[in-house]
Amino acid sequence: MESSFWTLHLLRCREVLIQNMSIYSNIEQGVNADGIDINSCQDVTITNCKISTGDDAIALKTRYEDPCENIRVSNCVLTSSSTALKLGTESFGDFRDIRFENCQVLNSNRGLSIVVRNGGTVEDVLFSNISIECKRRHFNWWGNGDPIWIYLTKKHPTKSKVGFIRNVVFENISATGMGTSKIESTEGVRIENIRFSNFNLEMQQEDYPDKRADLAFYASNVKGLIMNNCNVDWNEKRTEQKWGSALYISDCSDVKVSNFRGRQGLLDSESPALMLSNTNIVTIQNYLTDKSTKTAVKVEGAESKNVTLKNIQWLSDKQEILIVEPEVIDKTSIQYIR
Repeated sequence: MESSFWTLHLLRCREVLIQNMSIYSNIEQGVNADGIDINSCQDVTITNCKISTGDDAIALKTRYEDPCENIRVSNCVLTSSSTALKLGTESFGDFRDIRFENCQVLNSNRGLSIVVRNGGTVEDVLFSNISIECKRRHFNWWGNGDPIWIYLTKKHPTKSKVGFIRNVVFENISATGMGTSKIESTEGVRIENIRFSNFNLEMQQEDYPDKRADLAFYASNVKGLIMNNCNVDWNEKRTEQKWGSALYISDCSDVKVSNFRGRQGLLDSESPALMLSNTNIVTIQNYLTDKSTKTAVKVEGAESKNVTLKNIQWLSDKQEILIVEPEVIDKTSIQYIR
């Protein structure tokens, strides 16, 4: 079909099964043509669907205070000029017990996203066994060719409530993208317990002249960020001059990075592979550096403290394992243990 607006919209429904459905709209002109919207519903299963659409492919929303709860999405093939699998942006009610599993995202402007603007709480969400291919669209589309985006803010500075995002797991995710994957809050630390396990990210050159990506992965205002068995690769032949660090973690706490492999974006760059800015209670262990990496980890910001590096494997005596900037006040709590 060639829908000009939301194709299938479920509102305040219970015990719904959607399976073996195909939805197609124009990915260049279907600017509001969502595939499936699940709005303030409970006990919904979506499986074995193929969706290609201009706007979000599958989106969960809470227009009312009724929650989106016990939602299962599996075995779907999705293409979107906005986001393939999304929670929000309508988030007046809560989202609980959500599972996205065994899906394939192709040629999408954004892969997976959670966007809270209206005060709801998102908790207990799993993204598992998902392959993602992101390609940037024109600037008027939502997204930057970014595989993952978690964002918490207030839609109206004085009218909107402030929500929470917590207990979200990404496991067995393989992603290729052109934009920076981000976890960020504009309202202080209201994102908690985010875990990545077996996450592989590959960065590609952007298709448009207005370059937006600088980092592979960025996290800000998160408490409890765990990254285990995560890898970042960059295209060595088609590069971008703005490419910087593989991981940039800012204003976070309780961070654990283990079994990480990755380097800075450009082979001859001075950018550190991992940047910690105003971040405390950090453990980085079992990190295999790249031979091109000049600085493995850099720590900056007066709020940075309690940072421990363990078992960092380097390939050259010319590499710096750890650089601590002068403004870091408690330098004694920054340590590297061989």
